Amino acid sequence: MKRWLLRGAIVALGIVFVLAVGLVGLRAARADVLPGTRVGGIEVGGMDRATLQQVVSRLARRRMSEKVRVTRGDKAVTATNAQLGYSMDVTATVDAVYERGRQTNPLEALADHLRAFNGSTRVPPQEQIAPNELAAWIDEAANALRRRVQEPTVTFEGAEAVVTPARAGERVRKEALRRRVRRAVLVARDDVVQAPTTTLEPSTTPAEVRQMRALAGRAVAAPIRLSRGDAALTLTPEQIGATLRVERSTEDDGPVLRFRADADALASVVDDAAVDAVESEPVNASVEIVGGGPEITPSAPGFAFVPGKAAKQVAALARRKPGDDGTRTAQLRGESVAPETTTAEVRELGITEVVSSFTTEHDCCESRVTNIHRFADIMDGQLVKPGETISLNGVVGKRTTDKGFVGGGAISGGEYVEQVGGGVSQFATTFFNAAWFGGYDIVDYKAHSYYISRYPMGRESTINYPNVDVKVRNNSPYGLLVKTSYTDTSITVTFWGTEWVAVDTIAGEASNFTSPETIYQENNDLPVGSEQVVQSGGGQGFDIVVTRVLDYSDGGSEREEYFTRYLAEARVVERNTP
Repeated sequence: MKRWLLRGAIVALGIVFVLAVGLVGLRAARADVLPGTRVGGIEVGGMDRATLQQVVSRLARRRMSEKVRVTRGDKAVTATNAQLGYSMDVTATVDAVYERGRQTNPLEALADHLRAFNGSTRVPPQEQIAPNELAAWIDEAANALRRRVQEPTVTFEGAEAVVTPARAGERVRKEALRRRVRRAVLVARDDVVQAPTTTLEPSTTPAEVRQMRALAGRAVAAPIRLSRGDAALTLTPEQIGATLRVERSTEDDGPVLRFRADADALASVVDDAAVDAVESEPVNASVEIVGGGPEITPSAPGFAFVPGKAAKQVAALARRKPGDDGTRTAQLRGESVAPETTTAEVRELGITEVVSSFTTEHDCCESRVTNIHRFADIMDGQLVKPGETISLNGVVGKRTTDKGFVGGGAISGGEYVEQVGGGVSQFATTFFNAAWFGGYDIVDYKAHSYYISRYPMGRESTINYPNVDVKVRNNSPYGLLVKTSYTDTSITVTFWGTEWVAVDTIAGEASNFTSPETIYQENNDLPVGSEQVVQSGGGQGFDIVVTRVLDYSDGGSEREEYFTRYLAEARVVERNTP
């Protein structure tokens, strides 16, 4: 018995020795890949390592660029394997191929060699998918493929409320989708994956839908009237529908339908004339001279239409049932507009008495008188606060026929001409002197080129729009009210306020006299060799200095010198020289 076992052991060892010697021979004889070996569906048998490395690299690039398409209904998202986090270890894959037939276990190696004669050996590529990259893509895909639950919505087409029915939603099951996509990439090689979903039902019940339809219908069932005093903004059902937006919210007692009115839409549908009717301008406090003394007219706030506030009222009224008059009505809410000058501010100005007044005379019934009176009417009642500057051109603006001005005499370029608004320099001079004797700061003025006898020497001003102006600054601590009056032959400007400075005037003597010169102008319309006098010329030119002495109540004193140079009024002759 023992001999038989010994002989069997010796035979087995011999067989193993022969197989080992044969395997070593096979390994020594074959340096390439075993025949019949396939990687990723590619036959690689007989390839050396360099060739195999190239083939597997190409396989890796192809697998990276392959795409997976995930669908839900008619929606789809697509990604390459690379975007899903896929990668292939080319070196490890090549090593795994070369390992076949060269295993440490001789039986496994021998089996691979035997299989190479009449079969094939499949070596799986060394592949993997990065979990984080795949999860991030699954999140994006699930978000893109989901279908939100659509609760019933209400819109308006004209005066008709339209209810859009509810629709179920679908949510993608991310974990199930991840498994399907991973299997499609690594196992099945499918290029289309159906996204697994869960159905999400709307929360609105049929009863709630009926309630929505009833409330929406009520919103456009009757007009809405927002009144203020005797005026009102009235919105038709069509206008209400164009303004309203319906929002659904959930509260403790269930879904609630809310109306929101769009402010911009409301502003576009309301009638401009109706808005003008409900709005009002603020009234500034003013001072009027009544019965020979100052009287304050109190200020009053204005009212402005504010679409945002009115829109909230429309949204609230839309839920109400119409009243007996067939409308929904409320007092219009808006914005109070404060006046620029309040009653308290005018009272603090201390306008209590006449500070100064000046009158100049003129001939009756000339066209320039119309301009002087029109200018005076515009300037009458102007209020100048302490520190402010009043400009005649700034208040009156350009003299035009639309403002009531007519043609009148004026001086331009040293000559007397006719222009619309001509003659108003008489008002400028009168205003200048009222400011002079009131002690106010004369910021800007320009004396006439020629001395005009109806005006005080060196204490007068011309005016011409827009460059020649008279500007006076109220440098007193009190308000200044400008009042004007006139007759057929005079214009008077009076400054009301509170006396704050004593004014004295020192008129100097005229000096540096100049004689008129004759200016010749060619006129080809005259007979050749003839001439005609178009401006006869006037008195001499001269210089004069007038001094204003200001004695303030605090004991201070100031002297201001005003220098004026008058030109001699030239004699102008037109001629046609041979």
